[in-house]
Amino acid sequence: MRDQVVEETYRKVLLVALMLLCILPVATAQETTDTVAAREQKPGLVKQVLDRFSKSYGYFDERYVRKPPTKLIVTLRGKVQQTGVSINDFSEFENDWGVSNSTQTNIQLQERVCRKVGIYLTYSGIRAGGGMKVGRKSAERDISLYLGKLSPYYGLIGRYFNIKDKVTSDIHGTKEYHGEDWEYESEYVNDTHVETDYPADLREIQLDGYYAFNRHRFAYTAVYGGNVVQRRSAGSWMLGMKYLYGRVKFDSRETDFPTYVGGITRFATHQLSVGGGYSYNLVALNRDERGPRLQGLRNLTFNATVMPMVTVLNPLTIYYDENLVKGFGYERDHLTRHSHPQLNYTATVGMALSIDRLGFDVRFHYDNFHFNTGLQTDNLNNLGKEYSVQQNRMKGRFYNWGVVAEMHIKL
Repeated sequence: MRDQVVEETYRKVLLVALMLLCILPVATAQETTDTVAAREQKPGLVKQVLDRFSKSYGYFDERYVRKPPTKLIVTLRGKVQQTGVSINDFSEFENDWGVSNSTQTNIQLQERVCRKVGIYLTYSGIRAGGGMKVGRKSAERDISLYLGKLSPYYGLIGRYFNIKDKVTSDIHGTKEYHGEDWEYESEYVNDTHVETDYPADLREIQLDGYYAFNRHRFAYTAVYGGNVVQRRSAGSWMLGMKYLYGRVKFDSRETDFPTYVGGITRFATHQLSVGGGYSYNLVALNRDERGPRLQGLRNLTFNATVMPMVTVLNPLTIYYDENLVKGFGYERDHLTRHSHPQLNYTATVGMALSIDRLGFDVRFHYDNFHFNTGLQTDNLNNLGKEYSVQQNRMKGRFYNWGVVAEMHIKL
């Protein structure tokens, strides 16, 4: 009886084991299938980020704007550009003896017209790349960098310029004698043209931002980005922002030149400008693709953008030679003056042509940044009767312009 019970128990255990052996492979197979499916449904972090940037823009009215199914754009670029700064500095000293000495100085630092070629990569509006100069030398040193995020209706572009070249200056000086200490009034005029012995250093950091209100039917990057197509003509009111850091520094080895420009060794300005304007895309030709790889795509679009701006922040800091600081008894080697509000503007015109996977565009841009401290009066009575009153005004502009031609290959 006992052996029968043991045998019956053994049979039940064996049956359960056989059932488990049959169930486990099925469960394991199901788990493996679910795991693979889960892995396929959840891509890696890098792919998630890239897919997020390359997805279609859901806010488009596709009767006017559409995004072709491309992710990566390779761009070959040729550019002609020029960057520089122009300054007018006026200084006048007057003493109690009846002698006034005034100097008007026009300073110019700019590169010669520069030609560059380069290659850029664009992924969903994020563009980065570099180039090299070709042809004759434009300056002792010429560096320009570009990085931007261009969305159809908003964007931020950063540019960096570093020019190193000699500075020229035309100086008009007058000395007048008048008052009780002089028997008769007279005037002495002296015109001088000078050039620095060593190259000066010009640096600019420029940030440009834009926002288009008509994001459903207008795409700014249809001409200036290449990643979308404007199918029908449309325009939009725009908001714009510009920030500029500009600095000019004379070489510390200069001896004569600082004496001609009032002892200035360097100056720098920060500018923030805001404003608005209008941008319009004129579509002369549009034909959608008929096959894969954008076969049959034809589009020709022109753009014009005008955006006046007003500077809301515009301080100018001027640094002086240490010998001048000691001689005139200044408390510090620099002073900061806030410029008057200035009307700045940016203007851009361009054309974009798309043929299948190839795109061609040409555009012209011009940026202008004014500053003007107005006439400032400094009391120099601590110097005695030699120079008791000084008046000074510095005004000028940082500027850059360029003509760009590009060929795009859409992948």
